[in-house]
Amino acid sequence: VQFARVPFFEQQQQKSQQSSPVDHLIDRSHRIELPNQNRTLAFVHIGKSGGSTISLLLRNGCMSAADGTPCDPPNRWAKVAGQYEETIASQRIQFYLHAPHVDSGKMDRYYERVNSIVIVARDPFDRFVSAFLTHHPQNIDMLRSRSRVARLRAEVDGVEPPVWAKPIYGVSGNPESDQMHRKAYEGCYPSPAAFAQCINPEDKGMARRVYQTKIHWLSRGYHEKDVAIRCREVCRGAIAGKNKYIYHLRFNYESYLKDLPPETEVLVIRTKKLWQDWIDVNYILGSKSQVIIPTEGSQEEIVNS
Repeated sequence: VQFARVPFFEQQQQKSQQSSPVDHLIDRSHRIELPNQNRTLAFVHIGKSGGSTISLLLRNGCMSAADGTPCDPPNRWAKVAGQYEETIASQRIQFYLHAPHVDSGKMDRYYERVNSIVIVARDPFDRFVSAFLTHHPQNIDMLRSRSRVARLRAEVDGVEPPVWAKPIYGVSGNPESDQMHRKAYEGCYPSPAAFAQCINPEDKGMARRVYQTKIHWLSRGYHEKDVAIRCREVCRGAIAGKNKYIYHLRFNYESYLKDLPPETEVLVIRTKKLWQDWIDVNYILGSKSQVIIPTEGSQEEIVNS
């Protein structure tokens, strides 16, 4: 995959001769840049990179758009604070791809329909920490409570809830699996440091650790059972993307991009420069007017990553 660098990125490179720690990992020997009028576009949301923030600004930034079902409402971008005019990127991006599309095994078919993609990219270590913290039961409970309060306030006021105030049902969609996920955090890796210890091959004690506990859940009645979680096995499976304990760790950059044809143009938005790069991508796609980002200090302006 060759990356088409946005103008701001090139300006920053000219300002500094210092090489990035990841320069040796990136092939910059050539890049693909298509004539603007020939671009057909999709947005690829690599989990925990800030993609959900951008998706709110796209008319086709919902899961169903890739399979032909329009987003509801089509002017979803207008619900974001400060957005009074649709961006050129929203008008031109035809559909949105995320982890469930990778799981479907149809990414090659989706990529056949476009010749250019926009992605949000992030340092892999930062992305891991974000995925770990996002799925931590304490944070899930906090986000669930915040969204519920926002929806109730909107209902009392007789207005639509904020676009970000979505119901949060769980990690896996399966009540029993969600309880296993919670207990793994509780007994095996309550913090990132504990997770590092869990996968450390030199930690012989963790290799033998089995967390004995009880889970209970509601699904057509009350259920309860004793479980034994083998911590080392669960941790190594999570970091290798072989289980669902920490959802977004299942999908690395390769899983999203391995089916991308090599001649595809890739426009990259960096998480750390998300709003500047979003503006630059819009100018690359032909915007003639100022690109307005969400209102400063609003929930939508905060990068959800």
